[in-house]
Amino acid sequence: MNQGFILWAKGVNQLNSVTTVAFGENVTLQCFLLEEDNTDPIVWYQQKTGQEPRIMAMTQKSVETSSYYSEFKPPKFTGREFCHLNISSIEPSDEAMYYCGIRWFEIVFGKGALLSVKVKKLYLLATITFFFLMTTDVCIVYVYYRCKWYYFWLYICRM
Repeated sequence: MNQGFILWAKGVNQLNSVTTVAFGENVTLQCFLLEEDNTDPIVWYQQKTGQEPRIMAMTQKSVETSSYYSEFKPPKFTGREFCHLNISSIEPSDEAMYYCGIRWFEIVFGKGALLSVKVKKLYLLATITFFFLMTTDVCIVYVYYRCKWYYFWLYICRM
């Protein structure tokens, strides 16, 4: 007698393995359910290089609000269309691997998505004042940056 069985395809799919975003922009990290009518909780984890994964958020179709953990709170981190994760105003500290998973007895994770942050080069205009002493040449470099003046002493400056 042949006996049939049902195989449950519990899981998620993260299509974009690498996402590069410029500093200050917003990004949506996508997570798709393998089983569309699934109502099990979806979780998001962040893992920075050399660190353990940290839970960020948990959401569920049957619940109207999502749960956010630690510093991963709105408005910077929000859910979108149930599974997806929005991150606004990207900063270099947001660069990490992001994993979505479905919690069903245990957590079944997707392959993860690396979020890479592209930082533009900053060019500073500096006012340089030179002081020449009898024994040594000394110059002070004054830099005005973000509404503050900074100065640096440089020895053995030559014009």
